[in-house]
Amino acid sequence: DQLHASAQGTASQLDSLKKDTESLGSKQRSLLGGVDRLLDLQAALFGEFADIKSVLFFTCAVLLALALTSTSRTAAARLPIFAMLTGSCLLEKTLAAVFLRRGASGPASAADVEALVAWLWLLRKATCAGGLCALCHAALCYTDLGRKTLSKLDELHALTRRDSEDLSAKIDGLARAVSPAPSASSSAASPSQPPASPPPLP
Repeated sequence: DQLHASAQGTASQLDSLKKDTESLGSKQRSLLGGVDRLLDLQAALFGEFADIKSVLFFTCAVLLALALTSTSRTAAARLPIFAMLTGSCLLEKTLAAVFLRRGASGPASAADVEALVAWLWLLRKATCAGGLCALCHAALCYTDLGRKTLSKLDELHALTRRDSEDLSAKIDGLARAVSPAPSASSSAASPSQPPASPPPLP
């Protein structure tokens, strides 16, 4: 009887221990599920916040680019700056998809979020530096077409005037070489005149 009672006590203890283990496992699974949901929420919130910051950044960048390239000296830098902004936006979306939307590998961790923030800031700094370089290059290599055209027209006008003066001088030289001098013609015409008759006597 004592052995039977001890066996029953041991079985009941084993049953209670098994129930406690199952209860602890379910609580652990529930805790892990809560942590996963918290990480998903963190990733979602960071994604929304990153999208808002991206929209603000690119809106300000486009407005600033339009303002800085509104002059004729820096207008050539508008297309390269917009191309760099477009490429930066596409790269940011790609990085966000890689770091935040892992899919089968699980939700993004805190290290992934920090790495994404670092990559985004590095990419935006590189975009700003590239836009500034394009702006400086356009300003330094600018050529005023209107002023250059006027300068060419002035040079052409001066060249035309010089050619016309040279041509007039040549024509005058040829005219003087072809026509005889007036003194020589008068001296040549005087011997051919008849001698004058003497005056009549009174």
